[in-house]
Amino acid sequence: METLARKNHILDQWCAKVGRDPGEIERSTSARSGPEGLGEQLIAIGERLITIGTDGSSGFDLALTRDWLQFRDEQNNPLARLGW
Repeated sequence: METLARKNHILDQWCAKVGRDPGEIERSTSARSGPEGLGEQLIAIGERLITIGTDGSSGFDLALTRDWLQFRDEQNNPLARLGW
């Protein structure tokens, strides 16, 4: 997480130098675990596209996908963040 935050900070500095809005850049990373705890941290450092992978070794267990989709939906729905 620290490395990713540092890289995002460097990108922000370069944007300031060249006069570019850093919000125009879609920042992405991959996740190997669920969003509990990690999701909020990634959002806080500017990540908006979080990719996950699955393969046959897990028997194509899509629980991680479900968890991240639920997290995404909660982030995109202001009422969900209020507990509605």
